[in-house]
Amino acid sequence: DNPVPNPSSGEAGIQQPVGEPRTKDWRQEGVVSEVNDQRFCAASYAFSAIGALESAVALNNKRKTKASEGDEHLVLFSAQEIIDCSDDFSNHGCNGGLPMQAFGYILQFNIALEKDYEYTGRTQACKIDESKQRTHIDSYTVLGSSSIKGLLDMVDGQPVSVSFEALQE
Repeated sequence: DNPVPNPSSGEAGIQQPVGEPRTKDWRQEGVVSEVNDQRFCAASYAFSAIGALESAVALNNKRKTKASEGDEHLVLFSAQEIIDCSDDFSNHGCNGGLPMQAFGYILQFNIALEKDYEYTGRTQACKIDESKQRTHIDSYTVLGSSSIKGLLDMVDGQPVSVSFEALQE
């Protein structure tokens, strides 16, 4: 590993992998959903978390059924629920948030299917319907900002949700 300076700290904190870059196109595996239009709602954090969850569930479904291709394993989850209901996890509806905090919400409260809590493109009052199907997660992993190799290893296993801090000066 070759250290690359971390501009925010002035230290050699980020480890750059050596050798050929690895690639993985999860679209070829049929385990990613279509790109979503946020409209005027700054909810990329919700779509990022939901997309990673949809892919993890699709991969799990494919492994269970030994299927090869196709998107019949995709289960679409509600980004709108994250937007409306995860404010106690320091997310801010259509004013932004973090995927990690969305996963914290899902871990505690589960998540509805997209068809049961559809996207509106605006923040609304939380309206969970417990009579509808909800999906549970057991855990999620947060990878530190200094591990590019760890990120590449994770992407080899499944699609992931990534956040970047953009500083405004």
